[in-house]
Amino acid sequence: MESPYSIGGRGVYDESRLTSQQFASGQQIETLCAKLKLSTSNTPTPIQESIMMRRFYDLAEVENDQLSLLLERAAAIRSGTGSEIAKGRTLGMLFFNSSLRTRVSMVAAWARLGGSCVDLTPGQGMWTLATDDQPMLGDAAEHIEEAAGVLGRLCDILGVRAFASGTQWEVDRQDALLNSFMDHCACPLINLESGMYHPCQALADRLTLDDHEVEKDSDFVLSWAWHPKALPQAVPNSALLMAAQRGMHVTVLRPEGYSLDPEIMQRASTLAGANSGSVSETSDPSILKKARVVYAKSWGSIGAYGDPAAEGALRSEYRDWCVGAGPLKMSKDAYFMHCLPLRRDVVASTAIIKSERSLILDQAENRKWAQAAVLEAMARRWAG
Repeated sequence: MESPYSIGGRGVYDESRLTSQQFASGQQIETLCAKLKLSTSNTPTPIQESIMMRRFYDLAEVENDQLSLLLERAAAIRSGTGSEIAKGRTLGMLFFNSSLRTRVSMVAAWARLGGSCVDLTPGQGMWTLATDDQPMLGDAAEHIEEAAGVLGRLCDILGVRAFASGTQWEVDRQDALLNSFMDHCACPLINLESGMYHPCQALADRLTLDDHEVEKDSDFVLSWAWHPKALPQAVPNSALLMAAQRGMHVTVLRPEGYSLDPEIMQRASTLAGANSGSVSETSDPSILKKARVVYAKSWGSIGAYGDPAAEGALRSEYRDWCVGAGPLKMSKDAYFMHCLPLRRDVVASTAIIKSERSLILDQAENRKWAQAAVLEAMARRWAG
């Protein structure tokens, strides 16, 4: 299968646009390069060394050199080095679940590139969608395949948020809803958080760590925290993979019964090994004493998945797992991270949330810049 990512200047820009006939003469090459603002010299220019994308599903799919380019572009756009590459283009966003940061940061990022947005919520101003192959006798008036096909023709890029249902783990971990859009939508697609991954958050987190010059070989603790209900695993999965790919020494701190998906743990271990890092897990909170970064997040138990009574009974033992308090006290020198929204004095103490070591607002702002870099990379497909 062809990779959904390629490096500008080292590969083909868009096979549907750049046929061999377009390179029949040196003049045509120069004309094309002028349109793309490329140099015909042997010295790479910034845009030649740029990533071009068709989908953004899981940050860990992105190779290190491509990831570096995305981070460079995010920082450059933040500093004012932007473009209007999206002028006259439409970003469609489909939210099956609530959103604050993702919705606002996507609109702001696309506007920074000169584009306009359409924001849709199934069942609120648009038809409810059917997702299976059964006769459509219920409330759903349109099938997801037609909706994806239409949006893929009307929009230049589509973003979709579709959380896990929280009922059947083996079903939810397949990300069937998002994959259906990827199968039937012709335009580039961004995962705005699925059952398994939140790549936009992970890229913003990576940018935040780089901004604060956190050493790549330092200790990163992904800490489970108590919450009144079981939450999805997309953010912890993506945070784990991000830190592992960065080459950090990652520890997943969780109570018994709250291990993350074994395949995700294995992927993280492989990524860490390839980047001089490591991955481990423990239920011993003392690991927090040596952490350079503590990333707080609650998630549900796979063993009790879809069983609220069993989940409630399991987590009731860990009501004091509040990061920054009780058994989860942090080193005063550690950075604190969380994706937000965040329940104060439940998931983390108010003191740590408001401390100078808290990076949560930096993470939130960096969603805009990280996503702008991704959107720009997708927009390059029509730059010629």
